[in-house]
Amino acid sequence: MILGISRVQWALYETGRRDIPLAAKQQLAVLLLFVQQLDKKSEDFLHIKIQEVKRKKVFEQQRLINKHKQMIVEKKLKSIEKKYEAAMTALSLVRFLETKAKESSKEKDMVLYMIKRKAEMAIEKNGLHLQAKHQLKLQALQQEEMLIKKIEQTIITY
Repeated sequence: MILGISRVQWALYETGRRDIPLAAKQQLAVLLLFVQQLDKKSEDFLHIKIQEVKRKKVFEQQRLINKHKQMIVEKKLKSIEKKYEAAMTALSLVRFLETKAKESSKEKDMVLYMIKRKAEMAIEKNGLHLQAKHQLKLQALQQEEMLIKKIEQTIITY
């Protein structure tokens, strides 16, 4: 409609079967020239500002979500490390008591055995493999945070 030709004429032009009228070609050239010379930064369109606000909110939300996930993983990692260290200390204490014991009794041996078993289970449950898993997850979240910041800074604002 803008060029003043029918859809059939345009379809034939697109497929190369026919040419469009000279007036339509001139109008098309004017339109293409305008689009090529269009300076998007100089235009003050309301929808662009709205889109910028929405984009900014997306980045803010992603940063907040990422920070929250990082805090959860850090808290879990510290808890695991604390339990692991406590269990290792308990095992060291049991070994110390076993080597320093001059006299042995069934009750004492049973208590040491229970402490040792409980410590071994805690080590298995909170072992280095689980710590490594959470450290990896934390590092991935930190990398994601840096990526979010980098993308946000490099996006061209209209």
